[in-house]
Amino acid sequence: MSSFHVQPVSEEPVDWGESPHWDESRQRLSYVDCFAKTIHQIDPESGKCDRFSIVSATNRSTPMTTMAVPGTGQCEPAYLITLGNSIAKYSPDSGDILKLADIESGSYFNNGKCDPRGRLWVGSFTGEPGNPVTMVRGGGNLYEFSNGTLSTKFTGLSIPNGITWSADGRKMFVVDTMERTINCFDIDQESATIGKKKAFFSSNQDFSFKGTEIPYGITTDIRGNLWLAVYYGAKILNIDCNTAKVINKIDLSAHMVTSACFGGIEMNELFVTSSYRGLPTQQISAQQAGHTFKVTCFRDNSFKGSASSPFTHF
Repeated sequence: MSSFHVQPVSEEPVDWGESPHWDESRQRLSYVDCFAKTIHQIDPESGKCDRFSIVSATNRSTPMTTMAVPGTGQCEPAYLITLGNSIAKYSPDSGDILKLADIESGSYFNNGKCDPRGRLWVGSFTGEPGNPVTMVRGGGNLYEFSNGTLSTKFTGLSIPNGITWSADGRKMFVVDTMERTINCFDIDQESATIGKKKAFFSSNQDFSFKGTEIPYGITTDIRGNLWLAVYYGAKILNIDCNTAKVINKIDLSAHMVTSACFGGIEMNELFVTSSYRGLPTQQISAQQAGHTFKVTCFRDNSFKGSASSPFTHF
């Protein structure tokens, strides 16, 4: 096992941190606070943090923003975001929000990420956000969004969550949190078509998971191995992309770990988001719950990833 150094990089905790994204061009980390509907942007070197509120008179009742991906090719800075059951373009300088696509009422977008070609892939679920007992098994879908078109790519998932790709971009891994699995799809990057769903990893069959611990967000390192956030587990698991075996572990103080992405000047820092939702104040402080953490491992030259892909298809 490698030796990891973990430290918080956020000044203040958030209720539900999600969607970490490393902007290579600006050397900034961004993530969202889902239920507060805010985007946080951090300079890890200086510690400076900018916060953008997405709440407006038109979306005040929207339950959450689960994702914010920086876009390119625009006259002003812009993010591609989710707002409940909508995908929208958000301009932080002006505060303008332009809805681009919707799914049916009663379903909500969950986590999303852009593939190496800059297209958005995003999952959905059916049920009341934040209330697990209302979630509909098999009520989730996987979508691809680019150039104004939302395409349904796979149906019958439950709570599709973290998404990542293999090192060569030919496989896509999708966490289904409700089923406690990681599914794998072959993907053609030219056409954005995917093959049949194949089971890759099940937390129900792995001794690294205990009790209520569930798989959540995910990212890939330069070897193609996976780094999986374990909600209620206070850890990130490193999973071999060929054998589906757990080969390493990062322990954290925060129990509700939500997602991770690689970043930093040399792409050898892992940024991890977490949540404090439902915890009493004393536990929030003790766990550093809701903070975003930076993980380093300078003795392992393979502890590196690739920069997060921006959205390039407005």
